[in-house]
Amino acid sequence: MADVRSHGTTRQQVAVRFAQERTSLLPLPPGLFPCFQEGQRTVHRDSYVEVDKAYYTVPPEYIGRVVWVRWDSREVRVFNSRW
Repeated sequence: MADVRSHGTTRQQVAVRFAQERTSLLPLPPGLFPCFQEGQRTVHRDSYVEVDKAYYTVPPEYIGRVVWVRWDSREVRVFNSRW
């Protein structure tokens, strides 16, 4: 049903317009688009940072410093000020 309607902006039938544009579409990437969260964390005095109610160890020379944390469902990465 949606393919036969006229598009509100282009005033063309949706199926006809898609057939014209199909040749210029690129294939989808082979993997999923990376989806992660980021934030600043202060390293606690026991050398851990908290991310989503879990604690991760950091080298002791970063105690008291602010680090940048990036995480997703599989991995947590901690970056210093120089990345």
